[in-house]
Amino acid sequence: MRHGLIPPHPHLSEPNRYLRLDGTPLTLAHRARAWEPTADESARPVRRAGVSSFGFGGSNAHVVLQTGGAAPARRPAAQGPLVVPLSARDGAALADYRLRLADALDALPDAGLDQVAYTLQVGREELPHRFAVVAADRTRLVAALRGTDQGGVHLGDGTARPGGDASPVTPEELAAAWCAGRSVGWAGLWS
Repeated sequence: MRHGLIPPHPHLSEPNRYLRLDGTPLTLAHRARAWEPTADESARPVRRAGVSSFGFGGSNAHVVLQTGGAAPARRPAAQGPLVVPLSARDGAALADYRLRLADALDALPDAGLDQVAYTLQVGREELPHRFAVVAADRTRLVAALRGTDQGGVHLGDGTARPGGDASPVTPEELAAAWCAGRSVGWAGLWS
């Protein structure tokens, strides 16, 4: 799809004589050829394909693929220190999660701090055992995850306390409130 090319079927020499493709939009790929997009219901150019797989043990699969739209423009990276929250069901799982995230960040040098913060703030379930780091860069975040830098680190059991939703303003206040079990409207920070 990415290259706009229909690859040939490597073992197709002669189609089954009962296969009637005349008068249909379906074709067999005897050799590689350009794959021109067709118009979808909204008149946008798309490429669609059905891919089937048949296993010896009787397992069969079929998937329909379609090109996606243009990738949305990436917003400029958020400036200043960001809160990176983590949570887990228990303390051992949280400790493991911290190390796995640090390893993942080492392996993915292109993941921006803002992307990591957004995903963990908005895209994760809030579990009882909580850890949050206020970090201005990835190096500081990884050090805090590994426990070699304690600055900006907050821990909590996530038990809700009287006082309702958090109304803190600074990243430090947000991290402390969230770790103490208060509700933080993470999505609103990114609007």
